[in-house]
Amino acid sequence: MKKFFALSLLTLSIISLTWAQEAKKPRPNLPGHLLFDYGFNQLLNAPLNGELKFIGSRTINIAYLYELPLGNSSFTFNPGLGVSNERFSFSKRVSLATNPDSTTIATIEDIFTGRTVSPEKSSFSNTYIDMPLEFRFYSNKVDTKRSLMVALGGKIGYRVDTMTKIKFTENGETKKVKYKEDFHMNDLRYGAYLRVGIGGFNAWYYHGLSPLFKSGKGPNQIDTTPISFGISLEIF
Repeated sequence: MKKFFALSLLTLSIISLTWAQEAKKPRPNLPGHLLFDYGFNQLLNAPLNGELKFIGSRTINIAYLYELPLGNSSFTFNPGLGVSNERFSFSKRVSLATNPDSTTIATIEDIFTGRTVSPEKSSFSNTYIDMPLEFRFYSNKVDTKRSLMVALGGKIGYRVDTMTKIKFTENGETKKVKYKEDFHMNDLRYGAYLRVGIGGFNAWYYHGLSPLFKSGKGPNQIDTTPISFGISLEIF
């Protein structure tokens, strides 16, 4: 999570440099859109012993999109840059485990073989640097802040961090253990998304088109793909 916030600060720094190049003096109306997304993750075709908690499996995205009008139409093209952190929380007493050939789903008791532990919860998370690209339609191009907005786009991301976290009790003491490995995750991910909203508030849905794990390297050699959905606030 610390790396996620560091990447967020880096993204905001790049945005600030963009503003400085766009104008020599401060302007009340800043160019583009800064979006904050909050949503929930699920996995399609997930291994049977790896069900996820709905509430605990959340995603946070921060992205800056620069708006380019397409002539005098109601459409705009919006390239951007962002950072995201996606967490998947297991509903059972299991976690990811890895070997040279593949990633598996193992019980927490097996992970801590030889120790008497009482598992509480476990999760894994990925952090990505994203490049979103979207086309927007405004029902009122003159006053977009009060307009119905529909956006269709896609994004490609590069994974910069993967971590599992396990919380358990041992000898009456609550402990947390973190493991940072690649767990045979794909370095690149890509997918398509849809946004619909009014003004600075919208709902969104993202459908991953790339498997979460490298081919044949995931649990049970299943090509699992993620989906996510939630709400978004446009900061400006």
